[in-house]
Amino acid sequence: MEIDVYLPCESYLGHNESPSEGFTTFTDEKGENYFTMVGKDGSVLLRSESYPTISIRDNGLATVKKNREIKERYKIIEDGGQWYVSLKSGNHQEIARSCGYGSEADALARFSFLKEGSTDDFTWNIVPVVVTAPVAGSFIVDQETAGGIGKWLPWLLGVLLLVGLFWWLMKSCNKPASDVIIADTTVIQADTTSSSVPVDTISAEVSLTPAATTGPCNCSGNAESIFNIPTDKVAKKLPRLGLVTNPEFARYGDIHKMNNTQFLELLKSRVAKSDVDKAFLNRVTKAMGYSNGISDVSAANVSEHTFQVGTKGNLGWGASHNTTYNELPDAERDRKAFKIAGNGGCSIYFMKTCGNHMVPFTNCD
Repeated sequence: MEIDVYLPCESYLGHNESPSEGFTTFTDEKGENYFTMVGKDGSVLLRSESYPTISIRDNGLATVKKNREIKERYKIIEDGGQWYVSLKSGNHQEIARSCGYGSEADALARFSFLKEGSTDDFTWNIVPVVVTAPVAGSFIVDQETAGGIGKWLPWLLGVLLLVGLFWWLMKSCNKPASDVIIADTTVIQADTTSSSVPVDTISAEVSLTPAATTGPCNCSGNAESIFNIPTDKVAKKLPRLGLVTNPEFARYGDIHKMNNTQFLELLKSRVAKSDVDKAFLNRVTKAMGYSNGISDVSAANVSEHTFQVGTKGNLGWGASHNTTYNELPDAERDRKAFKIAGNGGCSIYFMKTCGNHMVPFTNCD
């Protein structure tokens, strides 16, 4: 996360609104919403990035409140000659950052529990995430009254750990940048000049079925390029979505947890923040039949959608809003999306796992 998404540290001081113990919130003169995790002395421990709405900010605050209890989620980082303590979510996305310190030692002096071998506690209750095998004597079970469950307990714990490990491996959202999955290297340009795409170290499974040239409700022929499905390409199947081929939009929290209104607020907030996003969203929604672009889209036009297994289509990647031709992963989480219905034309979808656009082969409303 870039440092310029945060305000100077002093801007987070002196706010009285306290939606949760240990936190304060405020809205700045630009209408952007923030929260602060404060120490017992009122000092700034962690700062939030800006949020376009209060509801999305409160969602981000809840994520920080959950993850701040896990010691392994904290990292010491260096950025622009300053040292920071970064709090990350389970999908490795930074969700809050400390003020800057002149040296790593200064940062560790404030967050002493991060020192190697430290047993220091902090202002709140830090719970280290440590998985250990059962220790003899750690469970006192009466074998007679427990029906012999004591001898099975270690095995049961082992099975639970394996299930937990399998679930973690299947999680898809927001893999680190070094684990980016990209699909077809053939790119449909989104009216901008794109840089080269980073190549994933995980090979995608290739579908052996060529894309059909026609089909029910095919959007091909639309003036907007992303609605034109290739007829001479083979869709590459993605094993999962991560930070899919680089995110198209700056993200706030977990899109899976948003409702239709929150998602539309997030999308519209990009119009004020990025000229590239503004041009893309207006161009695409006008091609969908909205005369004034994204501003004409209401929450009534947004719905939740789960694609069928095997769905192929144009999937977005990168801040320039490029498109590649892919088959979605089989995992249900990676087939969930928000749909913006066309106003007499093609619809567009935004995948919940990564936030990027998706135009399926069968599309028109």
